[in-house]
Amino acid sequence: MEVDGVETEQEVMGGTTTTTTTEEFRPVRRPGIGTAGQTLQVTSNFYTVELTKELGGIQQFDVTVIGKTKNSKSDRMSPNLLRKVITALETQHEERLGGARFAYDGRDLAFSDRAIDLSNDQFEVKLAEDDTFTVHLKRTRTADINELMEYIATGGEKD
Repeated sequence: MEVDGVETEQEVMGGTTTTTTTEEFRPVRRPGIGTAGQTLQVTSNFYTVELTKELGGIQQFDVTVIGKTKNSKSDRMSPNLLRKVITALETQHEERLGGARFAYDGRDLAFSDRAIDLSNDQFEVKLAEDDTFTVHLKRTRTADINELMEYIATGGEKD
């Protein structure tokens, strides 16, 4: 048998076939590597974060968004619409939120590095003249980011 101009031997042992080549395997070169094909954008939910200052804690909030109609609760709205509502919340209530920005999962969790006064947890948000939403924020916990960074740096080892 000949493979790419190289003579091979075949031995049959116990019903199986073994092929031996006298030349090392070399994969076929790809023509136009890096120039053929299409450019595409890959989106990932993992990215590197480098912290340059000591942070106290990350605030976690449960988020509920309610629209004008009864059936318009956040569990029935698209994540894209919910993100627009949260972005509008940040700008329309910037003073009350202390300039906080949220990392929002598009459903029911939001995170911020700032403590927010939630004496009144209800916020009215307008996207357009007819699109009014009520956003309820409830602080659920505070995660100490410095402990998290130490945990990552030590590979999860405790002292």
